[in-house]
Amino acid sequence: MSALALAAALLLMGCRETEKQTDMAEEHPITYEDVCERNTISALLERHEVVTIVRESTDSSNGGQDVKSTDQYTRDEEGRLQSWSHGWYYDEYGADDIYGMNVCLDEVPDGMCIIAGTNDDGSARIASVIACGTDEWYEESTAREPFLPVAGDGITVEVEEPYEQDGQLVFPIKHYITDDDTDYSLRWLYVDPTSDDLISIKSERHRKDLQGKDTCFATGSYTFSYDRPYEPEEDLYALMLSDDVPKHEITLVWDPGTAQEHEQHFTVPSAAYFSPESGKGVMLYYDAAMTQEYQTPEIEWPDGESTIVYVKSGG
Repeated sequence: MSALALAAALLLMGCRETEKQTDMAEEHPITYEDVCERNTISALLERHEVVTIVRESTDSSNGGQDVKSTDQYTRDEEGRLQSWSHGWYYDEYGADDIYGMNVCLDEVPDGMCIIAGTNDDGSARIASVIACGTDEWYEESTAREPFLPVAGDGITVEVEEPYEQDGQLVFPIKHYITDDDTDYSLRWLYVDPTSDDLISIKSERHRKDLQGKDTCFATGSYTFSYDRPYEPEEDLYALMLSDDVPKHEITLVWDPGTAQEHEQHFTVPSAAYFSPESGKGVMLYYDAAMTQEYQTPEIEWPDGESTIVYVKSGG
């Protein structure tokens, strides 16, 4: 075969491959917005018992940081969202293990978030407890997906035409962090065309200096798997209630004197930072009339190791 004929054959093969990639995208006309809608945690849990996400990232800015984390989400028999996470963080100051658990139970009907660090021997230590004001806010805050930016409300996203790669649909997107292109991220979403489930996400973060030089300073990936057993590495809720941990008793009275008034009761580790959250901001008071406001967000514990705090949620 002559060189000219070989070149023509290779060109034809390339065209056929492009046609094949294009055909797959045309045969499965799903949009980026569809992918975002069908791959929220809530939507995925309608199709799967358990969602597992493994994240890895490297960021060279501000001294540098490497992160690897595992998150799992599921619903219990009552349909309440449960999740846990374990993150490893490495930077110039050393390494940290951070555990998190979000629970919504009969004893905690509006949900809570528990965060723990590690002791010198590697065991978990409860660092903070966040009480959610409503189960709606608990669901919203637990099932956030920051890796799927959607255009609108000041967010600019450019989406290129999807293409096929190794049997997967790939959606390339550019997410502008600023109003111009001086700070932006590039992401590639890999989607299973038979289910529309996310398989993985790869990302790059770019920034331009005053001379217009473009630098990629961070890379990351998310890998999704489905229906693995839900197995928290640390049961932080059980640890929080352990007999070995000194505790405080607290009653939160939300929005006293209004139609939204309700009480929550918690037993929390004495050494943990405790705070209520509603998603709209909160103000803490010593009295039901809400005339004596806390001057700091930190709860004060009297000698009896139990207290009542009145909470006004933002509107």
